[in-house]
Amino acid sequence: MLHAGTLIVFLMTAAELWVAADSRVVAIGAQQTDATTICKIHKLGAVFYAEAGLLKDTTGRFNAAAIAEQAAVGHPTVSEVAHAFEARVLMPLMDTVSQLQTLNPPYYHSHVREQAALQVAFFGAERRGLRLAIRRFFIHTEGHKRPSASIDRFDCPGDCDHAMTWAFLGGSEVLNRFLEANPRYLTEHGSRATLQRLMDLEVIAHPDLVSPPVDILQIGPEGPAWVQRKPSCPPLPPS
Repeated sequence: MLHAGTLIVFLMTAAELWVAADSRVVAIGAQQTDATTICKIHKLGAVFYAEAGLLKDTTGRFNAAAIAEQAAVGHPTVSEVAHAFEARVLMPLMDTVSQLQTLNPPYYHSHVREQAALQVAFFGAERRGLRLAIRRFFIHTEGHKRPSASIDRFDCPGDCDHAMTWAFLGGSEVLNRFLEANPRYLTEHGSRATLQRLMDLEVIAHPDLVSPPVDILQIGPEGPAWVQRKPSCPPLPPS
């Protein structure tokens, strides 16, 4: 049985990084069912990690969060952990994807093939400021060959062209349409309310994929802090 989940929303400015995550997990076997809710935001040493897509295999052969935790050992920066994760995750991810292709072909073709099967983000505050590294693992199938993967990388600073950047793991065009149609919503309502509004829109649009409660983490000048969290998201250790 595989567990898959969405949604993670990032709002990054020069001074703050906000992260919101829903709680829905879908269990994928021969059929698709609901699994228990989980925390999708993790603290791994000096770096935070968030995930969407194929999260783990309940048999223990694949666990993206556990691989991220291993990648964080001995790597104190966001970019270093992201690089180490790439090297570690590809083989078990592709084994899992091949298993899914056989186990549930309809799900594979509608949700995995030529799409991002796994989307992860590493983020945190470093001496030079806030850092965000997103990695999306796209799956490609050619004929009867074993599926292959390509990696899409998005790093801030570097790939962020503006003083304020939105980024999503999972989600749909509902989010971008709302932000484009309501350019002053963030200014008028604030970061927390805007993140909650975006989550609510996805819950309405895709109730089979996204559901509350919503966890929100803020990293600012005073350090990281939970703005809201469910009990399965552990409290942060004292800074």
